Parts: sequence; structure tokens; C-alpha cells
Amino acid sequence: MNGALLGAALAAGFLSSGHCMGMCGGIVGALQLTGTGAGSPFFLALLYNAGRLVTYGLLGALAGAAGSAFGLADNLRGVSAGLLIASDFFILLVGLGFAGVLPGLSRKLELPVPHRFFGRVLSRLARFPAPLKAFLPGVLFGLLPCGLLYAMLLLASQQTGALSGALYMAAFGLGTVPALQLFAGGAHWLKRGLRGTMAKGAGALIVLIGGWNLLRHLQMTGLAG
Repeated sequence: MNGALLGAALAAGFLSSGHCMGMCGGIVGALQLTGTGAGSPFFLALLYNAGRLVTYGLLGALAGAAGSAFGLADNLRGVSAGLLIASDFFILLVGLGFAGVLPGLSRKLELPVPHRFFGRVLSRLARFPAPLKAFLPGVLFGLLPCGLLYAMLLLASQQTGALSGALYMAAFGLGTVPALQLFAGGAHWLKRGLRGTMAKGAGALIVLIGGWNLLRHLQMTGLAG
């Protein structure tokens, strides 16, 4: 994997961090209410984000391994090429939805969050030490349904293997950390309008990455010059 791909994933993560604050900001903010003797809110938020990065890395490894296995199977080359192109179109749709070109599409890609399930799990973590109460929810909430996450996982599946997929998703997750860390530190300056603008930027970047991959895959199959 080259540095440009990792840089693009990092940038996509940073631009989507405003969207992440809408989904995870309340959880990160709640870490500020944890007992003062258990650690600073900033440190607890760092542990929460570390948990998310672990989940993103594991998901990326699975996606990269699955995509690589399809690509290496000679008898499935036609199928894998079709899946690659289909995934490129899905990535483009996700990007266009978040960029605001297809209004409403981004909301349709967001599955309902099972609040009751997550609430039960978090209540059972109450007896754990504060560092684990911060880290384990990060691992869990890395699985929150999100259209941007779907698109990035599809891009991870187009990498060369499990390690590349893991690095790609870890870079994406790392890009979301600064805004969430600032939120935990009390920097609520990231207004809703700015979060929306950042989400549109993330969508535009995903459109560019998806479009480039689509052109490359069409050229590989001989459908484009």
C-alpha cells in the first residue's frame, strides 16, 4: 500500500469526524462525567478512541483478506471483477449522498442504532475499572452502522490483503480522533453547520477515490481505454 492511499483514508477520516461527533459525541462527552479519580476526560476519550481503532483495524483486516481471496481465485475472476465494479458504484453513491448531491441517500444508508442493546451492554460495564469502561465501549461502538464506514470497508476490501486493509481502516479511524479528542476536552466549537460541511467534504473525497477505482477496474477488465 502506498502513502497516497493511506493519506486519502486519513483525510476521509478527518473530514467525516464531524459526522462521527453526531453519532459518538454524546458517548465521548459522557466520559467527562466519569469519576475524577479514575483519570482525566482527555485520557479516557483517548482510550475510547483506541478501542474504535482496534475495531476498525480488525474490520479492515477481514475486508482486505476477503477481497484478496476473491481476487486470487482464478475461477472467480469474472465474479470478483463484477463485485469490484459494483462496490465502486456503491462507494460513489455513498459519497454522493454525503456530499449532498443525492439528498436523503446518506440517511437511508444509516441503519437504526440499537440503543437498547448498547445501553444494556454499557450498564454491564459499570463494574469495570474506568479505563476499561472507556476502552470497551470504543471497541463496541466501532461497529455502529454508518454509510461512510460501509464505503471505507469496501475500499479496504480492494487492498492487497489483510494487513493493507487493516492499515487503511486504521488510518481512516485515526483521522476521526482529533475532533473527538477536542470534544472530550470541552471544545464544542464544531457547530452543526460545520459538521455538515465536513461531511460533504468527506463525501466528495470518497467520490474521487471511488471514481478513480472504478476507472482503474474498468480498464483492468477492458471496458475502458
